[in-house]
Amino acid sequence: MKSTQKVTLVLLLFVFLLGCNDKNKLDAPEYLVDASQIATMSPDDIRNAYNNPEVTALVSATVDAWRIVYNTKAPDGSDIEASGLVMIPRRPASSILSLHRGTLFQKVEAPSLFNPWTLSTNAGWVYLAPVISSFGFIVSMPDLIGYGVSSGRSHPFFITGSDGRVALDMLRATRELLEREKILPADRLFVTGYSQGGATVLSLIKTIQQEAASEFGITAATAGGGAYNLYEIAREVLATEEVGNPAYLALLIKSYLDTYFPGRSLSEIFREPYASRIVNEQLLDGTTGGAQIMARLTTRTADLFQESFLTAFNGNGESEFKQRLQENSLDGFAISNRIRMYHGTDDEIIPVGQARQSFERLRQAGSANIEFFELPGDHFGAALPFGSASVGWFAFQ
Repeated sequence: MKSTQKVTLVLLLFVFLLGCNDKNKLDAPEYLVDASQIATMSPDDIRNAYNNPEVTALVSATVDAWRIVYNTKAPDGSDIEASGLVMIPRRPASSILSLHRGTLFQKVEAPSLFNPWTLSTNAGWVYLAPVISSFGFIVSMPDLIGYGVSSGRSHPFFITGSDGRVALDMLRATRELLEREKILPADRLFVTGYSQGGATVLSLIKTIQQEAASEFGITAATAGGGAYNLYEIAREVLATEEVGNPAYLALLIKSYLDTYFPGRSLSEIFREPYASRIVNEQLLDGTTGGAQIMARLTTRTADLFQESFLTAFNGNGESEFKQRLQENSLDGFAISNRIRMYHGTDDEIIPVGQARQSFERLRQAGSANIEFFELPGDHFGAALPFGSASVGWFAFQ
């Protein structure tokens, strides 16, 4: 072989190898950082673990549970890693269900820490994930920031743009996991969530419509028991003599101080002894349950909050705080996909009237395929009927 031919062959081989390396880079996961299979549950495993005929009637397939870590953004736009739970049924052509949990006070209840053999330690929202997956859905369930692999961070509670971003990137990472495992889901995406998860549903829908409409088309969605207009809810709740559950308000206010007003002290908003209890007893550090937090606070609005804060908030003051609440409200845009909203008639945490008003605002904003249903029960009592109604509706889409 002539020397010029050898040089040409080497150059071609070098270019080919560069091309292969570039291709490998392009094919490498952009979002998925790590994935580990943590459990496999057969239909009998699920039925025996749950022992509830109403729930286990949905069980039909073996389910593999995965813990994943993926790339996303913090509320300030910086790059971080988050985690979540993916459940994959062993059946063909499964649809993807983006499932969103309610509020967690204890970080051990994060979806990615799911343990199928000690179900009593899992949050109720995670508890039903294997059943829903066995019914035929690939379940994608983000921890949200402050839980799982990001547990060292403060949870940006009801910083809704962050929730939408983290949920969208979880879907992207789930898709990459399915590609890696050579699992082809049906071309359908459903979205559902209750309580905080109800708000996350709307936040995810908004984020997809604004940033990823070419990537994901939502077949149908349901949102239950959610707080969609934080400003209006806060105005109603803080004007009453009793608050339904002070633990949620404490978590919200701490989140907003951490995120938007780091120079403000809890003692400017909460009265003693409650301000000191929240700090000194570390009530909101992720180790104390909601019932225990509530027991250390009070439901009496005037006893829980500083008079100066209540006067300002119920009047013309606290304008910056109100502005942040309005920024994170979710009832001012047109939802393009089909969605049903559900709410308990006796919800003691988020008044049903507020949920209905948000529904009306969404309709006025141009949401054409939206429906509203009231369910009997309080905030927690309406959760299971909401789940049943959602799965039943999705099955016919």
